[in-house]
Amino acid sequence: MQRLSFGKLPDLFRSDYFLPVLFLFFLFVAGTSLWNRPFDEVGDEALIGLQTVRAGQFAEGVGPYSRVGFHHPGPVSFYFYAAADRLFPFIQAPGQRYRFVQFLLNAALLLWFFSLLRRLIPGRSALLYLAFFLIGIAPVYRDFWFSIWGPLALIIPYMLFFVSYMGLSRGRLDHLLPGMVAAVFILHNHVSGITLLAPLALVAFWKLFRLRSQWAPGRHSLISVGIAVLVLLTTSIPPLVDEFAGTGNLSNIYRYFTGHGSASRKFDIVLVYLTGYYLDPVRPLITMNPILWFGILTGLPLLVWNRLDPIWRSLHANLMLVFFLSLVAAMRISGDLVPHLFWQLYPFVAFHLLLAAVSIASLITIRLPEPRLVVLQTALVLLALVITLYRPNPLPAGPTGIEKVMAEIRSYPGPYRLVFPRGSADHDRWVEAAGLALKIVREGGSYCVDEEWSFMFPHGSTCADDFSGTTLRLTSSDSGALIIRREDGATR
Repeated sequence: MQRLSFGKLPDLFRSDYFLPVLFLFFLFVAGTSLWNRPFDEVGDEALIGLQTVRAGQFAEGVGPYSRVGFHHPGPVSFYFYAAADRLFPFIQAPGQRYRFVQFLLNAALLLWFFSLLRRLIPGRSALLYLAFFLIGIAPVYRDFWFSIWGPLALIIPYMLFFVSYMGLSRGRLDHLLPGMVAAVFILHNHVSGITLLAPLALVAFWKLFRLRSQWAPGRHSLISVGIAVLVLLTTSIPPLVDEFAGTGNLSNIYRYFTGHGSASRKFDIVLVYLTGYYLDPVRPLITMNPILWFGILTGLPLLVWNRLDPIWRSLHANLMLVFFLSLVAAMRISGDLVPHLFWQLYPFVAFHLLLAAVSIASLITIRLPEPRLVVLQTALVLLALVITLYRPNPLPAGPTGIEKVMAEIRSYPGPYRLVFPRGSADHDRWVEAAGLALKIVREGGSYCVDEEWSFMFPHGSTCADDFSGTTLRLTSSDSGALIIRREDGATR
């Protein structure tokens, strides 16, 4: 039998980009099944939708809400989602447009990340990292690729920032642009990102300054720096306009963090909490103390330190720096240590797994097959992954719950005052209230909420003292089902 000659395959099949692009293409095809399926945008997704509507009117200057009383710094993601309303009218459900553009953004940033990673480490190692990345995000795989929720939408920007930081630390000026783009997405969507980004940026620029004698910036590098500055200036306009002519959100953030906005926690509790993220991806396979597992991951490279190339040693040191900065942030963060606070650590877990594999390979002789010899088999595995794990959750067809509510209240005179007292038994009805508010706005109506909820809903949503319209009280039945009552006592 004649042996198949992979040397005759097109260059595309031998490219390092083939498998990542193929995986993303499979995801794209799987995601098209959601395009015209309506679904209930409630809770945080509905609040994102409300701010996206304002961004479409060039009226939004702040980021997502924070439960501690301010909004995160900037609205860059909302303007991307607002652009989706113009660019993808063939997707009938607005919420699905946002998910689609978020997937495109994830795909673009992932390929950008991969292109930079290939310049730092060998191509096969970069591909191996992507495989470990799929393991790393296993705890959130169902909602990751198409999610517009901040803790998930920021995972790939953190990866891009880290690899840009690594490049800048080695004197590569053209890594400034991807680092700036990633930093903008991170900081606009969650101010806590500054606890990691600011120290890493200082380290990168200090190392860059030390390497100034080796600089030989070409035209490409200078253009990259110029565009990075332009990105920073352009994306700073909305927050600055809001600061001086709007809500003064940046000042609110400053007052919070210089006041009583931080906590102090026991070191051992935080250490177990944080190392738990490193165990999460393999928790179904391994029963182990998370601190011990973290020690194994970080200790393996030390056993073969002198055999590792400088890039691997640098990677290990920087991963330890990321963990230390995350530990400091977790020690001082206010509120409960809920799981989603540090989901951005999962890509760094993948880097640790890669380092462990490299360390083990340096101890024993492992002859890895050439990528082109397994490319088709791997492609089939990726297809199976999409079909079984990473495809979007199926959504039911037909009217949604919020649509059914709207069908009954359309006959009521607007505007609508939505009442769900904070701290009461109906507190959690803010989830449906946000979805109802978004539906009202998209249909050209108006709503308002009580002052106690002004921190969560967009600026201008607070009811006036002389409100005139229909008051809708959101409450619960004995079974927990949503009930909406008019102020006159009529019940839906």
